[in-house]
Amino acid sequence: MKLYSDYQTAYEAKSGAPDFLSSHPSTPERVSLAIRAARQIGAPGFGERDRDAYLARIDGMLFGDDPLEGFVRGRSFLHKALGIGFTVPKGYIMENSPEAVLASNGDGTAMRFDGADLSGYDSLTDYMNAGWINGLLPQSVRETTIGGIPGVTGAAITQGWSFRIAVLRIGRTGYRFIFASRTPTDSFGASSTKLLKVSAS
Repeated sequence: MKLYSDYQTAYEAKSGAPDFLSSHPSTPERVSLAIRAARQIGAPGFGERDRDAYLARIDGMLFGDDPLEGFVRGRSFLHKALGIGFTVPKGYIMENSPEAVLASNGDGTAMRFDGADLSGYDSLTDYMNAGWINGLLPQSVRETTIGGIPGVTGAAITQGWSFRIAVLRIGRTGYRFIFASRTPTDSFGASSTKLLKVSAS
């Protein structure tokens, strides 16, 4: 985990990914929390260490993404229960967590996919204008349909970042795609549009 964390840290420093991509504690923070919890049980060196017995007990244990929360395969995210899936462009690294699916590349572009409760909103436009997006450009907000699913799209500019936002509504839940770039180009808009077309297929 530490090696992967070091790799991610170097990659994110290069890409300058925005804070909204943070979904869980860093590996050093996790290690610190684990040590603190262990110290409540006993001093360093307390207990026994039996690698073979440990490996025997976890043999056959399932690991990886929970299918109920969707799963990542290569550059694709699939959520069978929701009927939603999308594929990020080449050069992106994707990570799935219980809170969000995150993706970023080395050129300062990032994406977040997550869910939000829409039960308190009569329309998707009302939700988009509810204040959860800093720097939202009101004139950019448009209701649409993507793959038969009602949605709303919009754009925002804040703190040197340009955002493209889309929310798809399934029942009372809004599934949010948030794209961010420090240097938006035509390909930035095209990539976000392409992902949205795939998402509802």
